[in-house]
Formats: sequence, structure tokens, C-alpha cells
Amino acid sequence: AIAKDQEGKQAEADKQSKNFQSANDMLSAGDEALSKGDFLSARANYNTAKDLLEKSGESAGLAEIEEKISTADKKISESEEEKNTASGYAITGDEAFLRGDFETARENYEYARRLYVKLNDEINTIQMDKKLNDVQKRIDEIKQKEAVSSTATNESTVQQTSESESSSN
Repeated sequence: AIAKDQEGKQAEADKQSKNFQSANDMLSAGDEALSKGDFLSARANYNTAKDLLEKSGESAGLAEIEEKISTADKKISESEEEKNTASGYAITGDEAFLRGDFETARENYEYARRLYVKLNDEINTIQMDKKLNDVQKRIDEIKQKEAVSSTATNESTVQQTSESESSSN
């Protein structure tokens, strides 16, 4: 009976030790996710680490994990705000584009793109690249038309000047 009791205690100790090790592994995974900017995964890993640490019977390190969870939550909140800001710039860019205000559209698309790059949002970054390309084409077309019309205006002015000079002679 004593041997069975010892086996049970040993099995429980082994289980707690595995939980403690798993908690440390999840904590490391959370730190890695946080450093890569994957705040949702970081928070999930920290919460799992917290649960495992509590099951292991250890309380040392719980405050640190709680702090890491809080940091991950703050980063999630900040990135959501930046996504909303980027989205606002993109919408303002779209509105300017539709009005034909291509310079303002380009500025807003550039702001949005910078935020999307910072957020590692590849899909929206690519979308802003496309919009920037489109708006640049429009700006180039307008500059080309202006150059052609100013050349035509200059030519007609030269022609009129030479006609008036020849008629005054």
C-alpha cells in the first residue's frame, strides 16, 4: 500500500513537472510570437502557460505571465487602432481619387501603406501598391496632357507673333 501511495505521489509529481515544463515552452512560444508581431498568438500562448503553471502548483512566475498577457492585450489594441487609422487613410484616398484630386489620393494611400507595412498586413499593403500605381498613372496622364497643351499653346503664340510681325512689315 505504501508503494502504491509512493507511485501515485511520483506520478502526480511527474505530471506537475511536465505541466511546469509545458508552461515554460508556451511562455517561450508567446515571447517569440510577440517579437514577430503576432500578438493574438502571443496572448493565446501566455494564457495557456498561465493555466499550465497553475496546474503545476507553481505560483512563482504567475505575475510575470499576467504582465505579458497585459502587454499582448495592449499591443492588440494598438494594432487595431493603427488598422483603423490606415483604413481611414485608404478611404480618404479613395474619395480624393473619385473627385479627381490625385495628389491627395496619393498622399493618403502612402500613409495607409506605411501603416499596413508596419502592421505586417501584406494583403492591404499590396492593395495600396495597386492604388498608388493607378493614381500615379492618372497623375502622369494629366502631366502629359498639360505638357502637350502647353506646347500647343506656345506654338500658336509663336505662330501668331510671327504673323503679326510679318503683317506689320
